[in-house]
Amino acid sequence: MSVKGLDKWQVSIPTVDTKPDGTSYYNLAVRNDFMSWVAPYRYSALHDFKIKMERRFPHLRLPSFPPKSYTLFGTHGPEFLDDRRHGLETFVQAEKGEQARQQFVSQNQARSLVSPAPSPR
Repeated sequence: MSVKGLDKWQVSIPTVDTKPDGTSYYNLAVRNDFMSWVAPYRYSALHDFKIKMERRFPHLRLPSFPPKSYTLFGTHGPEFLDDRRHGLETFVQAEKGEQARQQFVSQNQARSLVSPAPSPR
C-alpha cells in the first residue's frame, strides 16, 4: 500500500545536543511541503526503533546502524557524536526502508514504535 505524498517527506538528523550531564540527544527533523518538526531522541530510542523495524519487517534489508559504544567517563567527543549522527541519519533516510515507512504511515503505527523522547531538561 502506498501513501500519497509520502515521497515528499524529508527526514534528517541535522544536529546532536549534549547536555551538561553528558547525555546526548539526536535531533530528528521531519518536514514536507506543509509542516515540519524536530524531536530530540536518545541513541537508545533510535536503536529500539531499528529492532522493532527488524522484527516487524524481517524481509527488509535495513542499512547498517551505528554500534553502541561505552566510555569510562560517560561522554563522547564531538567527532564521535558527529560520526554517529551521520550514521543514524543514513539509517533513517535509507531507501531500503521506504516500504516499511509507507506501511507505518499508512497503518498509523509509527507512534506505537517510537514514542517521543522525554524533553531534555
